[in-house]
Amino acid sequence: MGFLEGFKKSIKRSADEDASDLNKEQDLNKPKEQKYFFISCQKTVDKEYLRSFIDDLFKSDTPSKIRSHEYRGRYYPKRFAEVFDEEMIKTDERRFFSIDSEKISFTVRSERLDEVLSLILIIDYDLADSLYTQIEKFIIREAVLAFETDLHDISIQNQTEINMLEWMGENPDDYPKCESSRNGVMEIDIKKNPGYVFKTKGYSLCAAYRMWFGSDSCRIFDRDTLRDFHAYENVTIDNDVTRITLYEDIKDYRNNRDKQLEFRNELHIDEIAERLIEQEKLEYRDNSDPEINIKEGQFSHGGVRLIQTYLKDGRTVSRSKADSVEERELDANGKEVFKIIKTLK
Repeated sequence: MGFLEGFKKSIKRSADEDASDLNKEQDLNKPKEQKYFFISCQKTVDKEYLRSFIDDLFKSDTPSKIRSHEYRGRYYPKRFAEVFDEEMIKTDERRFFSIDSEKISFTVRSERLDEVLSLILIIDYDLADSLYTQIEKFIIREAVLAFETDLHDISIQNQTEINMLEWMGENPDDYPKCESSRNGVMEIDIKKNPGYVFKTKGYSLCAAYRMWFGSDSCRIFDRDTLRDFHAYENVTIDNDVTRITLYEDIKDYRNNRDKQLEFRNELHIDEIAERLIEQEKLEYRDNSDPEINIKEGQFSHGGVRLIQTYLKDGRTVSRSKADSVEERELDANGKEVFKIIKTLK
């Protein structure tokens, strides 16, 4: 499942949950033009500044819905304040909340063993342009890594299912294929796409239209290699942040796949991502009696990641002590699409 399919499902689900919003549902045959920002912050992000940033974003478009681990429903300022405080007070536990309006979707999440807090902002082009200064100001101050791209671009580059790619107006013949490990049918070999996004430890690593690399990113990427890379723009800005823009126009991605591949190869993104992914797997394998288990794949309710949390009397415990397990499916945007608690025998 790709980014747009998850987004499509979330629109349908919201309409089903609240019939009064049916008149606001998008025409899914004509997806809106939106930008996609992914920001990786330290888990110790300045909470007051993050809250101020969210408030500033939604001054431009009134929010209508909130979702979190404990709440799903209409937006009310007081309820959002409670959700924010409940989730952001957590340290080593998982965090999740999402706030949505007609033109903006903003999600904050992290899993217990993630190194960073992930922020996902999907925003209409007109608002993105008017709020760009505020978005970059937040990135410069708080981000380890961040990137900006066109939502359609990141969707088609990370979509495995051929029929969904056709739904998005693409010709599957133009994309590499491989046999699915799930059922043997053919699917898109997305790792060979120049804009493929590796997800690990809360990071999303890729070659995007525009990228920011904070001072802490040197733990992942070589700073000299970053700053020597030839692109449309490569500058050092405030707070020792490196900003790289691969090509002039965000919508010119089809003519710049070679530039994406060049960046991906020179920065050794594939090798770095695979190393981090292996480290992440080992952290779970080394714990023979885990509190949390994470699986990747295609799951029955549309998720691409299944997170199992073992519980006893509602508290997280190791699997051997658990009386129940909470299972959550997340879509490609990191949003929760299904949740259930099962009793263990």
